[in-house]
Order: sequence, then structure tokens, then C-alpha cells
Amino acid sequence: MDVSVHVLRQIDVADSIDLTLLSGALRELEPTRGAAVVRGPERPTGAGVVLRNEPLDVRMGQRTVGAFSSAVRLRVFDFGVVGVRFTFSSSTPTAAALIELAARVSAQSSAFDREARTLWKELSVHARDAVSPWEEAPAAPLVEDYTVFVLPKALDVEDAEDALAHVLFDEPAGRRLSRSLVKEVGRRAIRYYEEDLVIVDYDTAILIDETGGAPLVDIFEIASAQLLEFRYYDALLGRALGALASDVRQARTAASLIRSPYSRVSRRAASLALEVSELNDRLERAITLVGDNYTVQVYREASLRFRLAEAGNAVREKIGMIGRAADVVGREVQTRRDTALELLVVFLIFLEILIAIKWPAH
Repeated sequence: MDVSVHVLRQIDVADSIDLTLLSGALRELEPTRGAAVVRGPERPTGAGVVLRNEPLDVRMGQRTVGAFSSAVRLRVFDFGVVGVRFTFSSSTPTAAALIELAARVSAQSSAFDREARTLWKELSVHARDAVSPWEEAPAAPLVEDYTVFVLPKALDVEDAEDALAHVLFDEPAGRRLSRSLVKEVGRRAIRYYEEDLVIVDYDTAILIDETGGAPLVDIFEIASAQLLEFRYYDALLGRALGALASDVRQARTAASLIRSPYSRVSRRAASLALEVSELNDRLERAITLVGDNYTVQVYREASLRFRLAEAGNAVREKIGMIGRAADVVGREVQTRRDTALELLVVFLIFLEILIAIKWPAH
């Protein structure tokens, strides 16, 4: 039995990407636009996971990563993520061979990471005008990984559920998984046709689909890209909160009353909260779920396993914290101004009294 393996790598490269400009810059590579509606075999045709903007697909030919020769396709999302998909097939006639294949793919994880970054580096030289903000020498970009195994039919063995659980959790065949865990994996399965199967976990999914399940692989790519962006925003806001606390401590040592040292801190905090809030809102609006069909159920299961709701809440909470910090620092600015004004009034009163004493009216 030939098993198709899709090794996905999502790379955060920018705040936004102009796909029209990028398409023009890459015209020699003959880029295409991906589907706006991702759906499986179900009807109606309008239902499914709907992307606000069609992604840009670029085929990069064959690449060798470790022992795997893969067809490579880059998918560029307008919210700043580049998805790299390595696809190859392997003959795995037995359950043990499938488990061993999963172990070999996992062992090459770092190599797939490096190759994905290399591919984007090759492509990025043409993307300067389309990528915002452009970084001449960016640090190592944040990467999210995911692997999808697609079987054309169910394993014809007595312990098929156990074998799929070993693949899902990347456990060697010699380790015995608990029956409760294996049964839980089976209960999580999603089906459309009787012979179909989708099982989703945090970093691996298994599909049984004789057509190849391409739309469902797209679903995992989209959800993984969202998770990457939430991770990026969370890290960015975490660093910003630390820097903000440091700036406030330094500002407290300043002696100026006329020009408050808190003003700059307040403006920067408010600006950051607004900017990241807008980026986060755009990310959340990038995808709409229409209906409650098979494809949407798969997306929701992926969202649950990826903990997208928790990741989004963490980002919103930190945006709120920075916004509240901006308000507090802003009140500190106003307090210092009020103090300066009160001191000025006291000084003027004192000056008036002094003049009255020194030069009394006749």
C-alpha cells in the first residue's frame, strides 16, 4: 500500500504580503491562486472553510530532504505566513512499516525546517516590494510544523487502531500504548463515507481517503498557519510587556516635571496595542466557517487540538494588558502635569506675596 506523506512547515515572514505584487514578481515560476473555499466531498458547494483572500501557490519542483525526495509547493497567505509543503509517497504494506515510516519522518524534522527556510530565502529575493515590513537580514523566522499521513484504505490488520495511535503519537512499535488511549483515538475519528477516516492530534494527522484528501490537508495547513501567527503575536506582546515595564521603571527615576518622561512610553504602548490588535483582528477575519459540514468539522477538530481558542485568548489578554498599561501611564502623565501646574500656581502666589511685601501699595 502506498502512503502519501505531507510534511508541512509554516514560516512567519511578515505582517502582511501583497499577493498581487508577489504574483507579478514570481511570474517566471508560474504561480497560481489557491481555492477560496476549502471543502471535501460534501455538498453544498458553498459550504466549508472560506478564506477571505485566495492564497498564492508556487511549485518549487523536487527537493531531497534526508532519504525523502519530495515535491515541494509553497503557499503564501496574505497575513504574512508562507506554508511549505513537502509531499512524497512510500510503500508501506504492513502496520509495522507505517509506524517505522512515521519514525523516519520525525527524525528528519530539523532537516525539513532548514529546507523550508532555505526555500523561502530563495524566493524572498523577489518579494521585497510585496512583503511588509521587509527585513534585509531577518532573524531565524518562527516555524510551525505538522505532518499528515494519507492512506488510500484502512489497514487490514486486527490491531489497526493501535497502529494508527502509534503513528499519531510517534511511538515505536515496541512500546505498548494503553487501551484507553487507543480507544480514545478511535472515538475522536471523523468520517464522511464509511471507508473514510480523519484522526487529528497536535502535530500529526492521519487520513484514510482513496482520493488523496487534498482539501483536508489544506485545512491543516490553514489551521497551522493561524497557530503560528498567534504564537508570533504572543511572543511579540510578551517582549513588549517586559520592555514596557523596564521603560516605566526608568521613567520613574526622571526628575522632569515640565516634560514628562512617561509621555513617550504611553504613546508607544498605545500604538503597539492598536497595531497588534488590528493584525490579530485581520487574522481572525481571514477565515470564515460556512455551514457545519464534514470539512468544517475537521477544521474545528484541528482548532481544538491546536488550542487555537486559547492561543487567541492569550493574545487578546496581552493586548488588553498593554492597553491598560498605556492608560495607567497616560494617567501618570496627566498627574505629573497637574502637579507641575499646581506648583506653578503656588510659585505665582508666592511671587505675588513677595512683591506685595517688598513693594507695598501706597
